[in-house]
Amino acid sequence: MAGRLAIGVAMAACFLTTGGLYAQGPASAAGPAPNPYYGAPSYAPSSYGPAPGSAWSGNYAAGNADAAPGGYPPQAGPCGYMPRTGYPSQTGPGCSPPNPYVDCNGMTTKSDTRESEQLDETPLEEALCRVARNVMFNIDYINWGIAKPQTELIGAQPTLATLNPVLAQLPAEFYPFFSGMQKSPTEPFPVANGFARAYDTGPISLYENSGIKGTLSLPMTYGSAELTGFVMQHADSQVNLGGLPQGSASNFPPDEFFAAIPVKVNETTSSLVALFDQSFRAEFSSLVFGGEFNIVFNPIVPKEYGLLIRPMLGFRYLGIQEEFDVQASNIGSATTTINSRTINNLWGPQIGCRFELVTQWFTIGAEPRVMLGVNQFVSTVDSFDPTIGSSSDRISTVRFAPVGAFDLYTKIPIHDQVKLYFAYNLIGTGNISRPQQQIDYNVNEVNGVFTNDLHLSLGHSEFIVQGFSAGLEFNF
Repeated sequence: MAGRLAIGVAMAACFLTTGGLYAQGPASAAGPAPNPYYGAPSYAPSSYGPAPGSAWSGNYAAGNADAAPGGYPPQAGPCGYMPRTGYPSQTGPGCSPPNPYVDCNGMTTKSDTRESEQLDETPLEEALCRVARNVMFNIDYINWGIAKPQTELIGAQPTLATLNPVLAQLPAEFYPFFSGMQKSPTEPFPVANGFARAYDTGPISLYENSGIKGTLSLPMTYGSAELTGFVMQHADSQVNLGGLPQGSASNFPPDEFFAAIPVKVNETTSSLVALFDQSFRAEFSSLVFGGEFNIVFNPIVPKEYGLLIRPMLGFRYLGIQEEFDVQASNIGSATTTINSRTINNLWGPQIGCRFELVTQWFTIGAEPRVMLGVNQFVSTVDSFDPTIGSSSDRISTVRFAPVGAFDLYTKIPIHDQVKLYFAYNLIGTGNISRPQQQIDYNVNEVNGVFTNDLHLSLGHSEFIVQGFSAGLEFNF
């Protein structure tokens, strides 16, 4: 019985030894043929295992008396790297201390350092990276019209006797019955040696002005910070595009027709009229620009689609610079000039709200905003006439001037990061002075000597700019 048990143990040990040999690698040349199902895996590097004809003998690599059986992770290789896997070992000859990014030859290996870089980022760097990935930028073409200035006579209102000498001969109580005979200074009226007419600012038109508008939006935890700026081209308009109309004998019995600028004398309505027979030109120009900075808070009810309501709080600046120039001359004399200018700087805090209907295919939005601020402006009037001399007047003051703005827009996505943008824009304000209405056409007279006294008489006017804009919105 004991003999049979000894034989069985010996046979089991023989089989186990043979199986361990096959599991560890190919046998020596003198051993039996290797089992094809236990050969070296196809992904193993050729440098692992004994090469043919090597000095290694036996079942294990030279110097390794305790190799692990097949199927267990190999131990450290000669240079601190795990055979077959290539991962660095914790210990091993040739690499002390082990460096997972340097091989045995001292070459730096490629590695993914994103995780370590993120660990090294400061809170400021992380915030800047987040902002850079979500910034939005709008660039738009604008076509806006400026409300035409209030119609004003270029000059003072002349007396009735100047405009209609026949009606002036009647008693004043009869004037209402002959109101149809009363004339406007812009219609021809008789003067010595001919007829004359005055001009007003009615023909001025400031529509269809191009410009550019840009918006930069930076995301914040509580909403977004938006900076917007725009500038329009200089809008110019002339009063009389054809220049001075010349009369003829067929139109008027006298053969001369004059451009006229009626004036007051010592601040009193008079029949004194400045006449010009060579040229007359009047031009109005306007330059509008501005910007605003707003904090647009997160929606009151956050959601991906539907109606979103976002309160706004910010600051606005609006610049309005306008000029009114008159030039007239007589043959053989210097040019008479009148220059009136206003520089309006409106600024102050503003509040508003953004309403957006967001869908998968488009977004429709409306933004009403109101600024409660001031208008810090400068007004000047300069004039020169070769007969009565020159004058100059300047006023700088501050007024309360609210500004209202309204945008109605739609956005249509054409790319993951690009949207088409179309909008109607309106900006309006009040309590500003426009240059054509702030001139007091007066001359002083002392003992028959006339001197130039054209000066400022500040007015109050509304100002509206409105139109359409179109562009692209980029989301980075």
